[in-house]
Amino acid sequence: MKIKKIILLTILAITILISSCGDKYENSVIDINSLADSIMNGITFDDQLIQVSEENIKLTYNFGEYVNMIVYAGGGATAEEIILIECSDSASADKIYMNVDTYYKNKKFYFKDYNPDETYKLDKPIFARIGKYVVYCVSPNTAEVQKILDASIN
Repeated sequence: MKIKKIILLTILAITILISSCGDKYENSVIDINSLADSIMNGITFDDQLIQVSEENIKLTYNFGEYVNMIVYAGGGATAEEIILIECSDSASADKIYMNVDTYYKNKKFYFKDYNPDETYKLDKPIFARIGKYVVYCVSPNTAEVQKILDASIN
């Protein structure tokens, strides 16, 4: 009986500790328009990425409710893509992150047969939830995109 109490108290203490840590990016602010411009101007993509219209975003990228979403995509022959999403809060961002994760997994599966030479880009995309933002970027230069992203977080 004493061991059960010790285990339960340990689990309770760990749970409280983890929940009190919080998200270090919870109150972060990202200007996704500036971030998109910085990525487009700072990274050389193999494909010519073009900004997807709001109308086509709604038709193609069904991730859930968002405040603002910017997408740059190529012609489809490469896996390269930029998806930047601002949500109303971190809970909404969590839901959208899960949907983008499904999208990413499907894309990775699709490219294995469609264009296997592009799968290396899908092995390590920039993919994160930062506060109320979701950032997804597949590029030939992940390290540089990460530097640009880090510099854009306020």
